[in-house]
Amino acid sequence: MSLHKRHKHSQKPPPRRRQHANVVPAQIIQQQQPQRRYPTRQHGGEGIITNNNNTTDDVADGLVAHLNLSKTSIRHLSKKAPIMGSKYRGIRHVFQNETNKYVSKDIFPEIVHEVNKEIKKLGIDGEFQTSDWGSWVLAPRVSLLKAQSEGPIHRDTKKVQVGYLTVLIFLGRWKDDGYGDVTIFKNSQNIKPGTSNFTSNNRRFLNTRIKNGEVTGKDIGFVSNCVVFDSRLLHYSHFHHQYDQRTAFSFHLCRKGLVPISQDVNVKLEDGHAGKIFHY
Repeated sequence: MSLHKRHKHSQKPPPRRRQHANVVPAQIIQQQQPQRRYPTRQHGGEGIITNNNNTTDDVADGLVAHLNLSKTSIRHLSKKAPIMGSKYRGIRHVFQNETNKYVSKDIFPEIVHEVNKEIKKLGIDGEFQTSDWGSWVLAPRVSLLKAQSEGPIHRDTKKVQVGYLTVLIFLGRWKDDGYGDVTIFKNSQNIKPGTSNFTSNNRRFLNTRIKNGEVTGKDIGFVSNCVVFDSRLLHYSHFHHQYDQRTAFSFHLCRKGLVPISQDVNVKLEDGHAGKIFHY
């Protein structure tokens, strides 16, 4: 639901449900200059956002790709997900995947295998592995959110080598307006590599690169139920403004031969329970 007021002479309200085109894996998405703003649903492109400035032939360098995972995988993830209580009121909360409560040790490898099959279709070479059992990235319903702000700009790893990927799988009402988006900065994998969080001087450094056109941002939009991106890319979260919890499942992949990264999520859900959530 857009946060902008509708014109009083409008005769027909916009449809609640967005129309989705088929995902075309090889299609390039044109980038737009980023502006951090009060978030409304932005229509993302389809397929791959590639890094036009990369100095390698590696598709994984600067990658952002939309994937469509099977209904079976989505059903498994939606069957037992963490449901937060009213204690959690921040823009995002990350919890470890307790395999005895949520996604089991039997199901998780099947999901990783499916993602590996899909990224091979993008022309990415090599086998990818994960070193943990994934985590849950949750946002409370809007009535509990203590501040309607954006998350910090950060990257998921300090590693500088090509071959680290972040996987985000969207669950619940991700097709509806108000599901908190993510802005990813294209070409940012080489901006102060090894720096995780961009605040203060680092943020000013990034802003200069944005003004110079070296780095551009793109809201990922929601044209598919999964996005995979280079873990070295800078990004930030928009606040979630639906009346249902925002639920996403995440894990990291790395090429075999590289030192794996772990999400190091040791936080367990204390106020809440495991429950079934709506899925498309």
